[in-house]
Amino acid sequence: MAGDLLLTLGRAEPRPEPRTARRAAAYATRALSATVTPILAVVDAAHVEVAPSLRDVRVLTPATVGRFLTGSAGVLKAPDVEALYASARDRGTWT
Repeated sequence: MAGDLLLTLGRAEPRPEPRTARRAAAYATRALSATVTPILAVVDAAHVEVAPSLRDVRVLTPATVGRFLTGSAGVLKAPDVEALYASARDRGTWT
């Protein structure tokens, strides 16, 4: 179950993965000067439940990742992709 603050996998203790995803996306947004969507990728799960209140973090499964990637609203031009890629690969961006 993916909720606003915690992710529960089976009978394991809930973990703060949605908060971690939000924090990482916010950091990447500031570092790259580009909008970054927080995502939780769930692999090999028999069942995935997402709380209706979890609106800002996308929860993707193998069945939904293709639709998300092809249906994303933001389309960058080739020079913008190259600049973003170069910035993301530069170690100085992340320090």
